[in-house]
Amino acid sequence: MLAARFGLNDAAASPLEHIVPSGGYRIHRERRRRVGPAAIEFAERYGHSAGQWIYLRGYGYYRLDAAMYAHRTRPPAAVRWEALVRRWPVYRGFAPAILDEFVACPTSFDRWLAALGVLEWVLNDIEAIRWALLHLPALNETHAEAVDAERFTMAEVLAEIGWRSWHTTDPVLRDERWSQRLRSVCANPLIDDVIDDIAASLAPPTPDSAVRSIREGDVSWLVATAFETKLRAILDRHPREPIVILSEAFGAIHVGLMWRALAMPRDRDRMQVRIVRSSVHEVEMGREGQSAWRGQGSDVEGCVVVHADDSLFTGRTHAGMRRTLRGRPAAVYLAALTLDVNTPCNHPDELRWAGRQPAEQLVEVESLIRASDGRLGPATSMWARRKGWPASKSPEDREMESVTRGSDRLLAELWRRFDREIRHG
Repeated sequence: MLAARFGLNDAAASPLEHIVPSGGYRIHRERRRRVGPAAIEFAERYGHSAGQWIYLRGYGYYRLDAAMYAHRTRPPAAVRWEALVRRWPVYRGFAPAILDEFVACPTSFDRWLAALGVLEWVLNDIEAIRWALLHLPALNETHAEAVDAERFTMAEVLAEIGWRSWHTTDPVLRDERWSQRLRSVCANPLIDDVIDDIAASLAPPTPDSAVRSIREGDVSWLVATAFETKLRAILDRHPREPIVILSEAFGAIHVGLMWRALAMPRDRDRMQVRIVRSSVHEVEMGREGQSAWRGQGSDVEGCVVVHADDSLFTGRTHAGMRRTLRGRPAAVYLAALTLDVNTPCNHPDELRWAGRQPAEQLVEVESLIRASDGRLGPATSMWARRKGWPASKSPEDREMESVTRGSDRLLAELWRRFDREIRHG
């Protein structure tokens, strides 16, 4: 569909080649003239170049994340937050201009990628703001509503450009309101105030984990695919019941909002989105900070509960979420974006958490993932890797092990390829 719509006839421009395994999108240097001037200037200033590729964002983005540093080199949360303070004003000039270029005639594949890239970058940062608020209860109480409104605006624009626009036969995608809506988010003085208030509140004893880079926006194609398969099947099976989407903060903080933005108005009106925090992976990675909101329950009497998570490993996170539910739900589903098919090989010990043999637990995992639509899911997991390292380790390997703890494949990839860019710009 992409090739037909945008005239991608050359082998070097295969659409899948433009999705970067370590996050974001890229274009061939030979196609740089097909990207608008604002988009290419943004990529050259804040992106990353390697070989024949121009990456539409750089990996200094991850400077916020404590997990990207060895413990001895990790800056305090307040210092890491400064990266977002400096980055947010940049969007005001570039992001709306890039969308203006996208809707210009003729629309091209490369301008579409540039639009997705800047939208996901802004969405990731506003989710990082939301994550920080969740660790700062006083600010969360006063600022959450304003931030959530802008989060949903971002989700709507991304859903329309990245997915809904494909449901029209119009070869020219044109909606000038996209850039206006994006400008209203990036230039909202309330968001500036929230960013400043967070900066002023990050002194100890605020947990180090209160500031992190949100990586989830890079998989918006998976979010849309899961919506069309799993969530649509749930909506069709329960056409009248209220739907409560519980988005895992660690891994899927944006998913519920994206699904609501993708829904038709008749379904959107009966959907609530809440953030929960049950992730076992977060605990395993040593990235769980102390905060009052972990373990809070959800009132779900008579509702259809959809638990949104990025990946299903053993089912333990889902079981923990179910224990927090209050009332009698009409139904409970797990809608995970990916399934980790390597768990039995890489982490067989983790499959024994429920007291079952690994084979028995795998039957339960398969049942969970198939419950909504009968299928395993749109993709396999990009996260898990085999624990343990070779007996002989270089100093770089030992330092990486101290950061990744040996089980997060994406984190290990980012560390190996972009450590200097992340830490030093």
